[in-house]
Amino acid sequence: KNSKKFEEAVIRRLVSPESLKVSQGGSVYMGYGGNADFTATNTATRAGAMVGQALGSIAIFPALDAMRQSLPMVQALLLMAIYVMLPVILMFAAYEFKT
Repeated sequence: KNSKKFEEAVIRRLVSPESLKVSQGGSVYMGYGGNADFTATNTATRAGAMVGQALGSIAIFPALDAMRQSLPMVQALLLMAIYVMLPVILMFAAYEFKT
């Protein structure tokens, strides 16, 4: 039981924010372990990511709207398939093989 406590203490120490700060040069997001320093490279990366997300959202929003508008029709088709197949399913569920 003592070794379990020791193992848990070692794991807690390894994943603590202090250990992350030491291993990554002192700049981390608390709780994530990511790089948070404000260098020119990271700023350019963040700006590029924001531009990419904006362009991606321009392309995806119309597609998501079209999908949202078509969902009632998809629901109707699925319900129709269930209603059509229900008698067949019930018929085969009651069928017994006799030898």
